[in-house]
Amino acid sequence: MSMNKVPPAKEQALQRQIRKLSEEIKAIESTIYLAHDNDPYNQRFLLQQQRNHAIRGVVLELQLAIEDLLNVWLKAYVLRCKPIDRNAAGGKKPKLARAVDQLLEGAGALNFERKLDLAEGTGLINKANHDRLRELYRIRNKCSHNWLLDTPIRRRIQRRQPKRRLLEYRNKNLFEISVLRDFAAEYGSMYYKLFLKVYA
Repeated sequence: MSMNKVPPAKEQALQRQIRKLSEEIKAIESTIYLAHDNDPYNQRFLLQQQRNHAIRGVVLELQLAIEDLLNVWLKAYVLRCKPIDRNAAGGKKPKLARAVDQLLEGAGALNFERKLDLAEGTGLINKANHDRLRELYRIRNKCSHNWLLDTPIRRRIQRRQPKRRLLEYRNKNLFEISVLRDFAAEYGSMYYKLFLKVYA
């Protein structure tokens, strides 16, 4: 909704909420990133870490959004119900609904790769999309298990070979903005198409 369509009575309340959210975001970031550090080396390091955090956020957000769709689809497929009823008790099958919930979410749930296998088996995704989403999961795991992301890989790379980066998308450095945009466009488009298919 654009600002010129906001009813005047609600505009002030909306602006207060926007200011509050902006302040909360700054406060959250300040718990890790010290905004008033005067040492230029520390400033550079903290900015590098904020950039790491931003890249990590893009990757995790896309992977989690797609995984949530897979969970909705797989539960609906097993229970033979509409995806919109995902939070229902399971109708006449509450035990089965609980079992599916445990299988898909929480501690001990299937990992993303196994969910992809099931999604391909049920026809939600094809083999090409299965492979593309496995690549997303590979990048996601690097974001989850490495603190410093903008680093070269030295293991098994000979001196004369060009250095590779930890986070690469189609053999390109994911820290390059143009590459990140291509990455977000590809998986954002996949999410949108899956969303339409799941909730069709």
